[in-house]
Amino acid sequence: MSKHTEGPWTYRHEPGGVLTGPDAELAEAQGCEAFALSQIFIEDTGYHITFDPRVPGVEGRALADARLIAAALDLLEALEFGEEIISGDLTGASWKAACNAFASDARAAIAKAKGEDND
Repeated sequence: MSKHTEGPWTYRHEPGGVLTGPDAELAEAQGCEAFALSQIFIEDTGYHITFDPRVPGVEGRALADARLIAAALDLLEALEFGEEIISGDLTGASWKAACNAFASDARAAIAKAKGEDND
């Protein structure tokens, strides 16, 4: 199995819209509508989401997808940490501290995936 792209992953949104100037003239000369699709790039991975912002609701879904993809590494790390705790030999106060740390990591990863992390 291939290893994933190193993180952290972030995203950036490049809105589309009506083209103007030479770009619009080129599109029209080629018989195309002078409109650019929006794109969201998942930085440093080579992946992107392309969508037509004129379709109702698609921009919100595309941004939600980008947040989830960008949070994937944090979610994976939190799950791996939780699995270590469950499979480990910790007891008592050590177990409680590890569970609290896991819960904190999990909450942060979930907030990032939902866009509630204030970044």
